[in-house]
Amino acid sequence: GGGPCTLLFASCLDDREFWVPLVEKAYAKLHGTYANLEGGLISHGLRDLTGEATEVINLKSPTSPYVKNNYAGLWDFLLKAMKEGFLMGCAGHCPAPDMKRDVVLPNGDVMMSNGLMYDHAYGILDVQEVFTSNPFHGTKQKHCLVRLRNPWGKGEWNGRWGDGAKEWTPELIERFGVSFGNDGTFFMCLEDFTANFDIIHVLRLLTDDIGEKWDKFLFRGEWGIAKEGGGKMRAGGCQNYADTYLDNPQFCIRTTQPTLVLVYLAQPCQRYAARKREREEGNKRKKRMLQVQGRG
Repeated sequence: GGGPCTLLFASCLDDREFWVPLVEKAYAKLHGTYANLEGGLISHGLRDLTGEATEVINLKSPTSPYVKNNYAGLWDFLLKAMKEGFLMGCAGHCPAPDMKRDVVLPNGDVMMSNGLMYDHAYGILDVQEVFTSNPFHGTKQKHCLVRLRNPWGKGEWNGRWGDGAKEWTPELIERFGVSFGNDGTFFMCLEDFTANFDIIHVLRLLTDDIGEKWDKFLFRGEWGIAKEGGGKMRAGGCQNYADTYLDNPQFCIRTTQPTLVLVYLAQPCQRYAARKREREEGNKRKKRMLQVQGRG
């Protein structure tokens, strides 16, 4: 902290604004304590705060449609997602073997020599296609750029297309209104982005006023074993168990025309479950204390 009036956790860039720590306080209260907010996945936070469906894209999966043709599918998706107003974040977990771990921060996090932090969340703010002229061939070259932000507001990528990099000509700086500063915001080309990040978290805003309209349906259920006194077993296992596979919960979807369907499977957050267990244990302790005191 920087002094007695410094916020310990989230804060707004403008210290006259206070909505971010208030939202954080409400979120911490929902989970029981600020300590329960330490770590986690971007998609979990986005889902909790919006109630919308999230998707996790694994950029290192060889079967992913996004990695084919040198990530052409990923770039098309990012352009569409940004146009539709989706919220996105990313993280990298596997630094290159030859990457130097230059700075160890007071909280134990490590900043690499390229300015990035691994196992750390970054927001995806924008994607841009930039065209530059090749002086040797007289042709134009396309650059796919991803604009990112470190939520800490400091610490930036220092490679190609980073702040002040040689790729930023005065003409490009003026055309895109780019300003440089240690504010945690920076650009990367798609090649460097996919080399350093392996997970993208996407929140589809299905109830927004922009883009396509979606109908939402929620069904509650469980995979469970048969109970005494009746009830059918609903845990049939995977397709390897042909005799019981059809006992799994089933849902039939019929459409009158070709359409896009998003199926999202979720379960209660373990953080809530932990809080419930703590509350129940606390009630048991209080009950035992009352019983002992009553005897005295």
